[in-house]
Amino acid sequence: MKIENIFKRQFRHEELWPDNAAVTEHRDTLLQIDGMQYQTEYDDFVKEYLPFYSEHTWESIESESRKLLLSFGWFMYNQKTIIIEQEALTEYCKLVLSGNSSFSFTRNFITRLAQVQVDETYHTLMSYKGISLCKRLSEHNLSIFPDTDLAVYIHSMESLPAAEKELAWLALTTVCEATISKYLSVLPGEVSVQPAFRFITEMHRQDEASHSSLFLDLMAVAFDELDMEMRIKLITHLKQAIRALVSSDRKTWKILYQLAGVACPEVENPSYSHLYNFRMITKYTGEHDVRC
Repeated sequence: MKIENIFKRQFRHEELWPDNAAVTEHRDTLLQIDGMQYQTEYDDFVKEYLPFYSEHTWESIESESRKLLLSFGWFMYNQKTIIIEQEALTEYCKLVLSGNSSFSFTRNFITRLAQVQVDETYHTLMSYKGISLCKRLSEHNLSIFPDTDLAVYIHSMESLPAAEKELAWLALTTVCEATISKYLSVLPGEVSVQPAFRFITEMHRQDEASHSSLFLDLMAVAFDELDMEMRIKLITHLKQAIRALVSSDRKTWKILYQLAGVACPEVENPSYSHLYNFRMITKYTGEHDVRC
């Protein structure tokens, strides 16, 4: 891919942002969400998206516990969104916007990253809004778990040598933005899920399409500038980021299953990690499945 084409594409995204970004419709969005009622006949999440779901064990769980586990699924989806946006994406945007990047990103990239930072803060606001709308969660007063597998991985990046730290940040943000599109595309179409939750997810999806393009282009520019040794390190960080992103978070889910009065199954849901789309980064990893 020619670097000139990358610059042109990001210039178009920069120009279209005021018309396309969800945050630019904030007032109308809030009015629409506030007009939606929590409806008990709907599920809060999709059971097949739970990391420890299996048809056999699910049928043996009492109805109220199943409903609560689906509420926890919605909570964990939003928690992961918040961690990605506040601890990964915002941090990488700050690194570049403060002039500390080692790569020669053009003004269009700088402007786009500033726009993304606005988008991600807005998505965080909407994720907290989504959690507060879930009535089944209110009695448990859950807060963000600081030691999920993804959060622990992000914190471990702080100890990396300076030369590698930006590579790790770029790899993680690219993985998060380029692979989540499938997840966000499927959930809004699940008619059994709360309409308000589907609406929030669809709003998020609309922004992520352009974000995915941006970070894949950032990756292309960076890859073009790196020597072979640093390219290999970047690919290693990509694979590590994927494993952290799709982790089932057994430790956290054990706590949530206990709150639901149910033992957490030993076997993970094999379909869980397939909610993420790795196709866009196989040109760097050289593998279609790097989750193992």
